[in-house]
Amino acid sequence: MPVQVFLAEGGVKRRRSAVSLREIVGLDEPPTSQKSNVVSDVLKFRQEQRQLQPHNTMSNHPLRAEWRSLAEEVYETKSVNYKSNYVHVTAVFQKKGELVDDLDRICPKFRVVLSHILQDRIGIRGERAMLR
Repeated sequence: MPVQVFLAEGGVKRRRSAVSLREIVGLDEPPTSQKSNVVSDVLKFRQEQRQLQPHNTMSNHPLRAEWRSLAEEVYETKSVNYKSNYVHVTAVFQKKGELVDDLDRICPKFRVVLSHILQDRIGIRGERAMLR
């Protein structure tokens, strides 16, 4: 924003007004009787479910140990070479097929991403800035 416009609009002390689209268009608020109770019912249901379940349900989940063993097996033989990491991750994922089927379906490139992560390198290059 140009300085002159910025100062004309109030500068640093400028406040933005909060206006709803209904006010701009000129519509009245809908009567409360027309509002749906679906949202409140869903929120109430979720709150009841949270009260019934303990907060940390994943800690007792039987799959947690399987995922931990998979992670340890993958991390155990990581290397600085992407290709060898990819071969190893693919072998482990094939061995634990049922466990990772959903993950493969949701994110087919997860093996590639994980192989790059195991390299312990970030693929960002920077150049020195010249200071004059």
